[in-house]
Amino acid sequence: MPEIQLHFAEEKQMKKITFALGAIAFASLASAQSIFSGNVIKNGSFEAGVTAVNGGSVVVPDWNGLTTVGEYGPATWWEVPFGVWSDGNKFVGGGNNDLNTINQSFVIDAADFATIDAGNAAFNVSGWFGGWSSQEDFAFLTVDFLNADNSVLSSSVIGNVTAAERNNVTSMQFREANGIIANGTRSINFTVTFDRIGGGTYNDGTAENLVFSAEAVPEPMTMIALAAGASLIARRRRNKK
Repeated sequence: MPEIQLHFAEEKQMKKITFALGAIAFASLASAQSIFSGNVIKNGSFEAGVTAVNGGSVVVPDWNGLTTVGEYGPATWWEVPFGVWSDGNKFVGGGNNDLNTINQSFVIDAADFATIDAGNAAFNVSGWFGGWSSQEDFAFLTVDFLNADNSVLSSSVIGNVTAAERNNVTSMQFREANGIIANGTRSINFTVTFDRIGGGTYNDGTAENLVFSAEAVPEPMTMIALAAGASLIARRRRNKK
């Protein structure tokens, strides 16, 4: 009887530990919320503004610089088909330039400084990138994390889809990256670069659906508590065998 009562007491204690860990995990998940209210890249789908004529360059709303804004469809000048990458009717291309860039910046609210400086702001950046047929023209997105003096603290780059990765078909491929926003970041700069490799008059590197978001991650001590609790449960179960 004493042994049965002891095992019963241990089971009750383990249930309490499991419940407590569950509460911690739930609180951690609840705290993992957006700190920038969704996607901070404005007009990342390039639907706003006018469509360029025959690959020419136009003003792109919310972006600095001129470049091509094309429309999907086999009958259009660009011959870029609709696909899983399509978010509406438009995409962006390199224009009639060997090398071209467009950019925009996002200024971080002071209310988010503490989260970032504690190393608790996790980011995700994604987009679709491609080119035309077997030509090697490409596009990529550079994300620069800047301090208060506008010095670059760190960077993340996605894109650079090759013709081989597209199977030499006019299309786009999904690319993304994850990381922690650098301590001291006060603004973020987004630059889309288009590089013409395949010759000709026009830069056929393309981009679409650019997204950048960030979430506050659980405090390190919360993660340590979760790990310690899981270890305790495992140890108790081993001792019972």
